[in-house]
Amino acid sequence: MAKNTIFRGDVSITRPVQVEGIASAALTPGHLVFKGSGEYSVHATDGGGAGVRLYVVDKNTLLQQSVSETWASGDTALAYEPRPGERYNMVVAASQDITAVDTALASNGDGTLRIAVVGTDDVICYADEIINTGASAALVNVKF
Repeated sequence: MAKNTIFRGDVSITRPVQVEGIASAALTPGHLVFKGSGEYSVHATDGGGAGVRLYVVDKNTLLQQSVSETWASGDTALAYEPRPGERYNMVVAASQDITAVDTALASNGDGTLRIAVVGTDDVICYADEIINTGASAALVNVKF
């Protein structure tokens, strides 16, 4: 089933935190980013994330764009500041076979997520569906 949104909170969560920032490069909705010097950059530390405020890139709803359309470098992009209990669709790297709900996910070092090595990686969030991403990265239901 195609995913058309990034934030997938329930009806009781009506105000997720969204923060504007300049895109330092092209950003894909659902990518993991951080904000440095006022600009959003793809999170590039494989397995890392501790001590860094991380965000989830949203789609450009003002221009009615889909989750497959990127923000251009220099655009004022929107990203969510995830809180515990919130759910999102995020980009998980290719060749990830998530066989159980609540599988720990870590940064893949390119803005995507991958299955975490528990005890070694900083766990960012958890899978909220069973899926095999196959040959290309895909939006996957995750929870914080």
